[in-house]
Amino acid sequence: MYTRFRKYLSALAPFTEAEFQKIEPLLVRKRVRKRQFLLHQGDLCNHVVWIEQGCLRLYLIDQNASEHIISFAFENETLTERISLVHSTPSNYQIDALEDSTVVMIPKEAVATWIVEIPNFAKATRAATNAQLIAFQLRITATLTMAADEKYETLKQLYPNLVSRVPQHMLASYLGVTPLP
Repeated sequence: MYTRFRKYLSALAPFTEAEFQKIEPLLVRKRVRKRQFLLHQGDLCNHVVWIEQGCLRLYLIDQNASEHIISFAFENETLTERISLVHSTPSNYQIDALEDSTVVMIPKEAVATWIVEIPNFAKATRAATNAQLIAFQLRITATLTMAADEKYETLKQLYPNLVSRVPQHMLASYLGVTPLP
């Protein structure tokens, strides 16, 4: 049932069948329609979301009603609102689907348990988190040091999937630039 999720985890650490048997009963596969929310601002984030198919975004709406996209996630990637998840505080962010998507919801409590009880899950979580942190660091560096056209060209080179699947105004928000008319 969770063949793709197993492949994803197995690429990060050498899981055993017994470990998968422990993990799978707590997972929830969910179909999400385009524009459907997985997290609203003000809610508590209680899941890590793995994308089997589709595209999600994490963003916030500021006091001027401007949208600021923090990240996108595609197939074989995870997305969560980490501040709310870790500190059990209401989220300042929202997560919604940009495409009809299929996701696997991983409960917060299960993640905490598996990190302690399943060393390979802890290893996989570290690998996935490190990849996300590196991507965020590169994005921050680009935001601080590059002109708008350089940011866009770098984005196209690093993430061609993003440019072909995400509307231009959302890419502009993600890059922190004003879209062209």
